[in-house]
Amino acid sequence: MSAAAQDLARAGAMSVVLAGAAFSALGPRLTAGVPVPLIDGIAAGVKLAEALVALGLSRPPPAAPAAPRTSRGLSPALAALLARTPAGR
Repeated sequence: MSAAAQDLARAGAMSVVLAGAAFSALGPRLTAGVPVPLIDGIAAGVKLAEALVALGLSRPPPAAPAAPRTSRGLSPALAALLARTPAGR
């Protein structure tokens, strides 16, 4: 994982998000030799939720359903599956 983060930094990444619970505790052990910040995605999400609560923001009103999107290049099976979902109405 550390080598992958180093590769991303060499490719121009300014930070790397360690996404998912499996990686949440690995950040401190991987930081050595990685020239960019490693962000624990779980901790970042919790902090964001805490900030929203602290700001006292209320829930937004329900939005209208999104317009269906056109997909191209899908297999017939996947296109049929997506057509049955609420977003594909």
